[in-house]
Amino acid sequence: MPEAGPRRALGAVPAAGAHPREAAASLPPRPRTQWPAVTGEPLMKVPEAQRMLNVSRGWLYEAAKAGRIPHVRLGGPDGPLRFVRSDLEEYIDDARRGWRPNAATLSRTT
Repeated sequence: MPEAGPRRALGAVPAAGAHPREAAASLPPRPRTQWPAVTGEPLMKVPEAQRMLNVSRGWLYEAAKAGRIPHVRLGGPDGPLRFVRSDLEEYIDDARRGWRPNAATLSRTT
């Protein structure tokens, strides 16, 4: 049986070039967050959300990363991106309520 390598204290900075798993193992555990209630709705994948919102894949990922659009990351911050249909519908409704005509819009109608 191979011998275990040297153990590092929690919070110790890993050596340059350390394997990512070793670097992650040296980090203190993340605090538990309260999970949102399960809606019972099936989660939508990126292509489905793209079609619903009529936006590009890049815009959707950037909006999720910036926190501008409601989304779910399965398994942590690098996990697959998913959406709940009712959240996106509410997002659209909020955007429509917040819309106000600007000068360019008004000049086209007169």
